[in-house]
Amino acid sequence: MSKSLLIIDSGSRGWLARILAAAFYTYTIYVLVQFFIRVEPEFAEWYYIRVLKLLAFLIFFLTVAVYFSLSKSFHFDLIKKEYRSYYSIGAFGFGKWEKHLEFKSVVVYLNSNDKYLVNIWDEKKNRITVGRYQSLEEANKFGNLLSKELNIKFQARKK
Repeated sequence: MSKSLLIIDSGSRGWLARILAAAFYTYTIYVLVQFFIRVEPEFAEWYYIRVLKLLAFLIFFLTVAVYFSLSKSFHFDLIKKEYRSYYSIGAFGFGKWEKHLEFKSVVVYLNSNDKYLVNIWDEKKNRITVGRYQSLEEANKFGNLLSKELNIKFQARKK
């Protein structure tokens, strides 16, 4: 990690999610290959209707595969004062850099779903949620580490 770039990675997906994603991707490819092996292409209306029905059917499987293989991380460029939410599917990723103001603090709080959120607040009171945890100890530990990396104050949540 360079001194100017801080990456907060959500971690890789679990083995069950990876297996499910692989199964859905594999099934999608299998059905496409079988379709084009068995059905001869023609410039006819029935052929285009079958292709469209097949694609409509496979959209569901691709959506589920992407859901099980999508991961999110945060990238902070401390010199340029930019950040991005970076989404990746396997080796492919995307995210748009956005400017941010000076960071003021890292705060842990409990939301209405009983999850502990770790937020970074800037001068204009904009927040970036960078973590969700089940336990208070994990959230405070992560928030403390993050505040040290960003060199800003940390407001731990008490029980």
